[in-house]
Amino acid sequence: MDFTFWKTSNGCYIMPYKFFGISIPKNNYMKASNRGGAIIFIGEDSTLYIFPEFTYELGADTIECNLSSYKHKYFPKINELKYIESIQDTIIFYKNQGYPYINIYIAEMHAQIGVHKTR
Repeated sequence: MDFTFWKTSNGCYIMPYKFFGISIPKNNYMKASNRGGAIIFIGEDSTLYIFPEFTYELGADTIECNLSSYKHKYFPKINELKYIESIQDTIIFYKNQGYPYINIYIAEMHAQIGVHKTR
């Protein structure tokens, strides 16, 4: 699966496909804050499992998901220890299943993207 990342003044758009447009996509994108991040796993049936990066930046811990043409499951951030531990266990489970994933860290002037193929 290919991904396109487009950092704008309104946030970082993440498209799970090659995007060649000259304007912001109207559908089939995820949008993260310019000071946030995400971990996105790709399941066996191409389902996207989306986890916002846990951060202390206000508003940086949510991801807008507009993915009408893609199967996906979004795991929102909740600041409760029990929930955080559950999310960490879920991430470990997906890693152990061998699902490939990308890890995105978005900063003010750049974004770092790591691609992990566990199979």
